Amino acid sequence: METEEQDSRVTALNGYDWPVALPKNINEADLPMRDISFQAVWTVSSCKSDADLDLTKYSVPPVGSVIVENAISRIVSKYVININVISEGNGIHELLHDSVEKYWQSDGPQPHTVTIEFPRKTDICFVMMYLDFKNDESYTPSKIIVHLGSSLVHLDDGLPVEFNEPTGWQLIDLRSRRTNRPSRAMVVQIQVVHNHQNGRDTHIR
Repeated sequence: METEEQDSRVTALNGYDWPVALPKNINEADLPMRDISFQAVWTVSSCKSDADLDLTKYSVPPVGSVIVENAISRIVSKYVININVISEGNGIHELLHDSVEKYWQSDGPQPHTVTIEFPRKTDICFVMMYLDFKNDESYTPSKIIVHLGSSLVHLDDGLPVEFNEPTGWQLIDLRSRRTNRPSRAMVVQIQVVHNHQNGRDTHIR
């Protein structure tokens, strides 16, 4: 790789340039991630099985014995992810599966929650999730609230986000509105408070 093709930033994570892992079906021009000198945390996200990580513009060192191609799995494996209720066969493994054909399905009253707990305060820039109104219809969230905090009993008021018949990757920007820097938290909680067509249970892929 030519030197001029490399990004010269150094992150606190590993002392080297560290890319945000982008599925190739996302237009990088639409994402401000490259302007951030911290590791972005992608929670509740997956890649289509045929979508490679776009690492061509970066010089990326391996982390331990984990190869770069498994960067997303490596990142997710650091955290504890809990979901409040599940439909049998559509749980946490389906939520984190590489294929967007698989999904988590809730089973119970709203709000449905996905909670990600970190062992220490962590820089958080974005949450990404794949929603598919075309296939899921009334199971598709129309409004969620994303909470950050130092513990489950110390969460902020949350960021409300609304969707209108979404199909594809949904990017939720959790950076500071004042400084554009990453938020810091030990807990991220996503609450699904409304579905399209007044549906009760929800699908997140």
